[in-house]
Amino acid sequence: MVAPLVSVVITNYNYGRFLADAVQSIAAQRYQLIEVIIVDDGSTDDSQKILQELKGTFQRRFERFSVLLLPENGGINAALNVAIAEVRGELVVIFDADDLLEQTHLETLVAALYQAHRADPSVTFSYSDCTLIDETGKRIQRGLSKPFDPQLIERESFLPRPSPIFSAVLKTFFPLPETSIEDPKHLLWKRICRAGNRGVYVQEPLFLYRIHDRNVSCIGDKIRAAQQSGLLEQPLHLSDYWPRA
Repeated sequence: MVAPLVSVVITNYNYGRFLADAVQSIAAQRYQLIEVIIVDDGSTDDSQKILQELKGTFQRRFERFSVLLLPENGGINAALNVAIAEVRGELVVIFDADDLLEQTHLETLVAALYQAHRADPSVTFSYSDCTLIDETGKRIQRGLSKPFDPQLIERESFLPRPSPIFSAVLKTFFPLPETSIEDPKHLLWKRICRAGNRGVYVQEPLFLYRIHDRNVSCIGDKIRAAQQSGLLEQPLHLSDYWPRA
């Protein structure tokens, strides 16, 4: 099989302090055929300056390194609508600007997806566990997802965002509504799974989920509270912390 082009899409809003590490983690992938599309959603910190510097540094590493600067903040779905329209790859990974990928993330999940898809064409995405890290990058604990269950996704948010999915499938759900009371990640996964798409679960921690005081999902406050209560001594199920609505 010829290796497919993977489009890694990043939306950013005022996460300038994390951007260099995020892009470096993509550049360090063992998997080589990657394009990077970053949409800055009207940041007011130094993100836009940092992005232009990163483009100059990394654009030769990737098949394409695209930076799109939006004039004002419109929210994550608005930024994703812009980004997904630019995708050229056969696969897409939507990646949060404050997180990191392990070096084997794409290599492992792309291989798992194609193997499962050959056996069952309804399998159109792959996903994994993660490692929780603090704001400085220190590893805290393992975060667990769950085996794929289309009924469970209606009740629990257990599918992580940085999961390779076929672009042709993902694009059928775009553009996304730009205002919603429901968590954007969970809403998108529910729509994908309701259409009959299935995922393959790789039980390895293949990305680093950063916990801090500005997590969009507010998971940071919940994880820190669990940590103070001694609940992080064992791996935790992220569905207990990710919002549903």
